Amino acid sequence: MPDHQSNQKPVILLNIDSLMPHALEVAVQSGRAPALKFLMENGTYIDNMVSSFPTMSVTIDSSLLTGTYADQHKIPGLNWFDSIEKQFNNYGTGFKETFRLGVRHTAHNMLYRLNNEHLSSNVTTIYEELATRGIPSASINSFVYRGNKLKQLHIPRLLSSLTHFKDGKWTSQTPSIFSLGTFSKLRSWSLPTQVAAGNRKYVSKELRYLIRKNKLPAFTFCIFQDMDTRLHSKSPLDIKGITKIDKEIKKVLNMYSSWNEALAKNIWMVIGDNGHSTTGNKRKEVAIDLRKILKKYRIARIGRPIKKKDQLVFCVNQRMSYIYVLDNNLSLSSIVKLLRQHSSIDIIA
Repeated sequence: MPDHQSNQKPVILLNIDSLMPHALEVAVQSGRAPALKFLMENGTYIDNMVSSFPTMSVTIDSSLLTGTYADQHKIPGLNWFDSIEKQFNNYGTGFKETFRLGVRHTAHNMLYRLNNEHLSSNVTTIYEELATRGIPSASINSFVYRGNKLKQLHIPRLLSSLTHFKDGKWTSQTPSIFSLGTFSKLRSWSLPTQVAAGNRKYVSKELRYLIRKNKLPAFTFCIFQDMDTRLHSKSPLDIKGITKIDKEIKKVLNMYSSWNEALAKNIWMVIGDNGHSTTGNKRKEVAIDLRKILKKYRIARIGRPIKKKDQLVFCVNQRMSYIYVLDNNLSLSSIVKLLRQHSSIDIIA
C-alpha cells in the first residue's frame, strides 16, 4: 500500500448487520432500496460471500479488521471460556448471561478488555496498520476498534456505577476518528439513541458530519446494527429493515451534488457481515438443550467459580456453542457420540 496522498479517494465501508442477498435483491427489484440499487448497478455485486465462523459480530469484525480468523485474533465469540484463567468472558449475549456473570463484568469485557486485552497483540488491525503509515482512519459504531491513538472515553453518570471505571471514564486505543454511542461522539451536541451504540439514523448522521466538515479520512468503517434483532423474530426475507437503512444511505449520498459525484469522490463498499436463520418465538421448537443431551456429566454453572468436579463448560453463542472439556480423563469421542444422536445439530467440529 503506497503512502497516503491527498488525491487518493477515501474508502467508505458500510457493514449492514445480517444483510443477505435474496432479501436485498427483492428490496432492490421492488424499488424499496434505491440507494443500494444505485451502488450495485455502478459497482460489482457479489452474492455468495462467506462469513467467518462463528457468525457473532465481534468475531466477524475482528476477522474483517485484522485479516485473520479467531485462532489468531483470539475473539472466538460473544461468549467464550478462558481455559487458563478459568473464567467466562461474555460481551453481552443476552439478559440471563449478563445477569449471572454480572453487569459490571460484562460491561468491562465489552468496553475495555475486548480491545485492550482479549484481541491478540500478535495481530494488527487495519487502523493500526494505516496509522503506522501516517494514514488516518475512522470507526463508527463498531465495538472492535483498536487503533494507535490514546483516547479517553466516558459513560453517562447514571451508568458509571455499573462499570469498573473510576468516574465512568477510561482510556483506550482507538482510530484517529472514533464514534461509539455516548462513549465517544463526533458531534459533541448529539444524543445517541442507545447508550452503547447508535441506530441507523445516528450512524448516518455521524458519517454525514464527516462529509459535511470535509473530514473524511482515508478509510471509514460504519456498522448499521438495526436489522439483527428484528430478523431473529421475523423472517430472513424481511425487507423492512433494508428499506430503513437504505433511506439513511440515501441521505449520505445526497450530501453530494449528485450520486455520481459521490462515486467520483469516494470508493464505496457495502457488505453484510453474516447470514441469518429464523428462530421464531417458539423456543421449544428451535432450542437445543445441551444440558439434557450431556446430563450424565457435571456441567459448570455460569456465574459461579469453576469447581474441581466440573467436567464440561458450555459457552452458547446463539446458533452455535463451544463445549470445553475440563476433565482430562473424559474422551471427546464419548461426548461427540451423544451429540450425534441429536438430529437438530448440524455440525460438530
